[in-house]
Amino acid sequence: MKVSIVCASHKGKNRLPKLINSIYLNSIKPYEIILCITDQSDIMLISDNLISELNIKIVFSTIKNQSKQRKLAISKCTGD
Repeated sequence: MKVSIVCASHKGKNRLPKLINSIYLNSIKPYEIILCITDQSDIMLISDNLISELNIKIVFSTIKNQSKQRKLAISKCTGD
């Protein structure tokens, strides 16, 4: 099964790396991770290697609303 993980983030620069590292350490890896962020700095502490290895897709949102960000991210999912 192709599992997609969706995460909405606003000012998550310090929290997102912890989330990504936790996912990376799991024995079962997701098919893709969709991060819907409102600022480029939210992902600056995530290494390019992890972005590539975990198939992380970045979606930018001008709307700072978790529900709308999640809906936008879900619309970009290609997994099950």
